[in-house]
Amino acid sequence: MPDMIMKGLYQIRSGIIFLVLILAFISALSSPIVLASMAQQEKSVSKEANPAEIIIDQDCNKNNNCSPINRYFELSGNMAENHPKQLQIKSNWIDIGLTEDPYKSSRPPPANSNNQQAKLTTIKQGFIGLYHPFKGKVYAGTGISEDEDLHQAYHFGVNGIINDPSYGEYPFKENIEKHCQEFDTNLVYGIIRPPSERGVVNNPNDTKLWEPASPSGMIQAAARSSRLSTIFPQIRGVIIDDFWANYYGNVITLEDMKNIKGALSGKKLKPDGTVDLKSPPTTPDLQLFIVTYGGELRLSPDKDIVDLIDGVNFWLYDQEDSYKNFDRYLSALETYYPNKELISGVYIHNGDYGDMSNQSISYMIDKGIQLYEKGLSSGILLFSGYWLVKDYISQERSEKIGLSDIFYSKYYPYLGEINCHVVDDETSRPLQGVKIKIYNNMARKIIAAGKTTDEQGRFRFSGYAGRSGGVSYSFTAEKEGYNPYNGSFTLEANKAIDLPPVNLKRLELDIEAPVESRGSGIQS
Repeated sequence: MPDMIMKGLYQIRSGIIFLVLILAFISALSSPIVLASMAQQEKSVSKEANPAEIIIDQDCNKNNNCSPINRYFELSGNMAENHPKQLQIKSNWIDIGLTEDPYKSSRPPPANSNNQQAKLTTIKQGFIGLYHPFKGKVYAGTGISEDEDLHQAYHFGVNGIINDPSYGEYPFKENIEKHCQEFDTNLVYGIIRPPSERGVVNNPNDTKLWEPASPSGMIQAAARSSRLSTIFPQIRGVIIDDFWANYYGNVITLEDMKNIKGALSGKKLKPDGTVDLKSPPTTPDLQLFIVTYGGELRLSPDKDIVDLIDGVNFWLYDQEDSYKNFDRYLSALETYYPNKELISGVYIHNGDYGDMSNQSISYMIDKGIQLYEKGLSSGILLFSGYWLVKDYISQERSEKIGLSDIFYSKYYPYLGEINCHVVDDETSRPLQGVKIKIYNNMARKIIAAGKTTDEQGRFRFSGYAGRSGGVSYSFTAEKEGYNPYNGSFTLEANKAIDLPPVNLKRLELDIEAPVESRGSGIQS
């Protein structure tokens, strides 16, 4: 009898185990289907949709012959053991003191909180934007209505626009004009494709201002940004994507970089696409940034390149695993890129690592805001508009990210706005087309915006006003035929201030002064 009971119990137990295995097998089958769908969705737009997808598994030489090389590497959790020298440096980059638990979700209480927070401020722009704007609709959120356009929902203040014939449903010309004129964003960076992203260093046939060639030339892209900056003062410079993978793969050389920097500064292009480096610069203030990743900080960068560039756009490629060690990366950045500007990058989604959590996104944005407040960063770029529009994100995922919640708790309430008129000093008539440059005066002077006065001589700026006491800014106003004007103002959080009119005085022309021709090689 006991044997029969034991046998019966064994059969029951075996049946239960079998049932559990069947359920586990069904669950395992369902997961790859979801992942495969996401992968197909990502590839349906294009592989280059991910700006930080380092293609170091191919080493492409000048003849486009590729061979496998060492794949992307990331700093491990015991980073201090690998880099004791750089991590022991006392750095003002990391002395930014979080005001709250950095790992706690910023999502506000759900009960009736959306309308309450939406009333905090209607001012948007500032220094956060998209690495690749995208045209599309979004889900409702804090302060956001269902089916609002992505830009109208967030009014991003800074954007990186790729040097492509079109991207994100935007033709290149529309992309530039929308963000510099209609949307009147504060700053725009041109994003340059390296060879690993299907660009080339030099394409002498890439000469049309509004129609980048395919493949686009890196030198020509820099020259294009130079020319466009004379029309749109929002254009601040360029960012070279995935730089070090291409430089150490001998696809981009130091000489190439000198030509790119020369083209960006407005020096004359020769018929063969190279730059006359001895020619005078016409846009010397434009800045050259390169993308770099956490894993690349294990190697000391080439000093000649560091001396040539103006700043870095930094991304933690494995953000979800590494964001808690962000201060260590900042220490390494200051060691390797002293006195260079920093644009911090925040992933919404990464093609290799998947979706980022609200915790990591919130933490990285919070850190970026604090760096900006201390004058140690010039902005934050989110990757990317693609991962925020309805066609490529579920409502559940949008709610989990809680981007509008993050902005309304950490960012929007601390923006302020000024409005100003520019007039002719003699006639008091409004002056259209006056170029305005605005600088924040925090730890160091960093350009915060470029603006152009409208037909009524007006310009508007919405920027960071700080968490207490306001933030001081200076600005210049320039128009051909007038003396430059220098002014200043203080932004106050969640307030719009009307500045006194700016009176530009007419310039006494020197008719004997020589006029330099541009000769940029980029046709209008």
